[in-house]
Amino acid sequence: MSERHFHPTDATGTEVAERSLTLLLDEAIGGANAPDCADEVLAALASRSSGAPGPRERRWPGLAAAVLVAAALGVVFLLHSSPKADPVPATELRQDRPLPDPVRVYSRADVERLPADTQSVHGTFLPLEAVRALGRLRKLRALDLSVPSRYSIDAKSPPPPKLDAAMVAAIAELRGLEVLRLDRQPGNDLRPLGRLTELRVLSLAGGGADARTLQSLQVLPHLFEIDLRGCRSVDDSAVEALTKFPELRVLRLGMLSWLRPASLCAVLRATRKLEVLDLASVDPRMSAFSRRKAPADAGVDARVVAEIAKLKRLRELDVSNCKRIDDAMLAELAHCTALRRLALGGCDAVTDRGLTALPAELTDLSLDLTAVTGSGLARFPDLVSLGLVHTVQLDPEQVSRFLRGPARRTLHEFRLCSQRPEFARVLDDLPRCTELRVLNLSSNAWMTNAHVGALESLAPRLQRLSLFGVGGV
Repeated sequence: MSERHFHPTDATGTEVAERSLTLLLDEAIGGANAPDCADEVLAALASRSSGAPGPRERRWPGLAAAVLVAAALGVVFLLHSSPKADPVPATELRQDRPLPDPVRVYSRADVERLPADTQSVHGTFLPLEAVRALGRLRKLRALDLSVPSRYSIDAKSPPPPKLDAAMVAAIAELRGLEVLRLDRQPGNDLRPLGRLTELRVLSLAGGGADARTLQSLQVLPHLFEIDLRGCRSVDDSAVEALTKFPELRVLRLGMLSWLRPASLCAVLRATRKLEVLDLASVDPRMSAFSRRKAPADAGVDARVVAEIAKLKRLRELDVSNCKRIDDAMLAELAHCTALRRLALGGCDAVTDRGLTALPAELTDLSLDLTAVTGSGLARFPDLVSLGLVHTVQLDPEQVSRFLRGPARRTLHEFRLCSQRPEFARVLDDLPRCTELRVLNLSSNAWMTNAHVGALESLAPRLQRLSLFGVGGV
């Protein structure tokens, strides 16, 4: 996949969101560039926005040079609207202890140099002989062979090793694996993975999973997390195979815009122990991004939300870009008393009224591209993360009032993007937020050097800062 750069100051708010969404969907699905957006899809733009440095970058003198260096070396310049995945709970893994950080390897020689007690390996583009050599690691518990989302094939970069039958068979011999990630690997027959009887976590996002794959995994007694985001071969029959996984705790079906409510409801009725559910962009109006035609009756609707409301353990829910979500459906989620993270980005029928029914204990809330004004934010005194990107009806006074309230002691991450210069008053309240560590103000073209300079007091405590495309940068 090729890198695509644009400068937000040269684009309208809609163009910024469109290009940002295309980048993010391309990452998740993998493969070639995402298709152009039809007019009806532009109305369904996602709740995510990212900034990449444009062909011209201007210096901004407002913050200390140290912040510039930190930004160049370690800042992540993405807006994340969906709830972030927690590390695999130690209690769900064998031996009741967390996995160590993975060791990166690139060849068979690298594998052969690993200590015999290595537990976690990240092997980008490992050839077949290297995967077979992993068999000597008797304590290996986690393997990541995902293709990088930004990878592009050109004359200087050979194609990655194919996930063919021999490669899948070699992986299936690593019987002690608990965590396996094969994101964006276009494998065909993955049925041998059913021999990995210790497997707990399986991620096939953007890969070749299909109904046969899921049926072969039904014999795995410990599997509690499956990631199928952007798998274009996963249809309704494949999803219905998930009804045989009653112990699932984490299920990710994002960007499968063609799935019908009946199959989604069947899965949710069979997986009452779910704690994390990702249904982002499961909506027919997002089919141009998912590159597969979706029937008009597909996607998340009131029936699906009614089943979600019965998930008493649900902690995280992502229904970004599910365009049928409205205030009445949010009222159903009041029954999810354990819910802490909720992504509603792109649900443009959601208003302040819908927020009043949500659990007040929410800690992570994305309201990008919704119709809220901000008056309902006071309901959530424990918010740690808040996204307000292109929320067109947002009232800057309501945002300032929120930042001056309990948020000044709890807010850790804040994302704001608006084309309206009156949001400058919000910047004055940011220094009050003593716990703020992640700040994304990208694409606020009204910002000047003076606005940026006013943020200087935040510099010592910020861990990530994004200012791409602001007027003075």
